[in-house]
Amino acid sequence: MQRFSIVALALLAAGVAHAQPERPRLPADPQVQVPPVQYRSAFADYETYRDPQLAKWREVNDEVKAAAKKPAPEQKPAVRHEEHRR
Repeated sequence: MQRFSIVALALLAAGVAHAQPERPRLPADPQVQVPPVQYRSAFADYETYRDPQLAKWREVNDEVKAAAKKPAPEQKPAVRHEEHRR
């Protein structure tokens, strides 16, 4: 029985050792194939600042005046704290 246990453990250890993945090679190893390095500047997508286009002040004033003439939408009355449980 003891002999069977030793043989079983030896076979188990051999199987586990065989199942281990291959160790990765170090990049410093000259035989390792590495992808080529591609340079991309941090400023590749940089756009310079541009002043925004300003609207003509008369047109903006007319737009505000037209909006002020429209009636304001009806607002619902505020709900008090006690009423939110209903």
